[in-house]
Amino acid sequence: MKKNSHTSAFFHYTENVNLLYKIIEEGLRFSFCKESISDKVFIGAPMISFCDIPITHSEEHRGKYGTSAIGLSKKSIISQNHKYNIAPVTYLIENDPRLFSYEGLFSKNPTNIIFGFLKRDVYTHNGEKHNAYDECEWRITVENSVDQPWFTNEEEYDKWRGELSNDNKSKTPPKKFSKEEPFKFRVEDIDYIIVSKKSNIPNLISRLQKLEKVCGEKIDEKEKAMLLSKVISFEQIMDDF
Repeated sequence: MKKNSHTSAFFHYTENVNLLYKIIEEGLRFSFCKESISDKVFIGAPMISFCDIPITHSEEHRGKYGTSAIGLSKKSIISQNHKYNIAPVTYLIENDPRLFSYEGLFSKNPTNIIFGFLKRDVYTHNGEKHNAYDECEWRITVENSVDQPWFTNEEEYDKWRGELSNDNKSKTPPKKFSKEEPFKFRVEDIDYIIVSKKSNIPNLISRLQKLEKVCGEKIDEKEKAMLLSKVISFEQIMDDF
C-alpha cells in the first residue's frame, strides 16, 4: 500500500490545552496574517491556517506553532457548502516568473482572493530563516468586505495590530483576531484532538465530559462520546506509530 506524504486531516496547532478546549467550544477564530510577496505586493488578510504534515514528522512544526492540535477531516471540510475559500498555499521563490503577473494584478485589484493564498518560500521566525514550503500550509480565508477589510500596506496593518500608534511612537493595545465569526465545525468533522503528553488527557477528558456545546451548537450524549474518542497525545503517537 502506498504511504501518503500528506494527511487526510487538516491540523491546526495551538499553544496549550486551554486554547484547544476553547476552539472545540467556540470554533476557530480568523486572525490577520501579513504577507510581503514582493516590494510591490503586501496583504494582511483574515485567515485560519492548517497543515497536512504527517504527525510523526511534525516535531519542528509543533516547536513553532504549539503542542496541542485539532485535526479536522479534509474531505468533510472541503465538501461543505460554506462561504469561505479553502485551498493550499502557493509558494513563490525569489525571482519567481509569476511575480510580475501578480504585481500587475495587485495594482488593479489588491484584494483579489488569490493574494490570500500566496506566500514566499522562505521567511524569518525569531531571527532564523525557515523554509515555508515544508509547512504544507492550507488556508481558509475571508474575502475583503466593508465589514472585514483587508490591509494592503504594511503601515495600516502595523497600526491595527498595535505596532505603532497614530504618532508612530507609542504602542496601542495589540489586536490579533478579525471581526469575522469563528469557523464552525461539527463533532463528526473532528478526526483528532491532540494534547502534548499522555498525562494531559485525563484533565481534558474531564472538561469535555461537561461540555454542552461544540462550536456553539448543542451536542447530545452520543456526540459527546464520539468527541471523547478523538483524544490522544503527541507522546503516544510518537512512541507507538
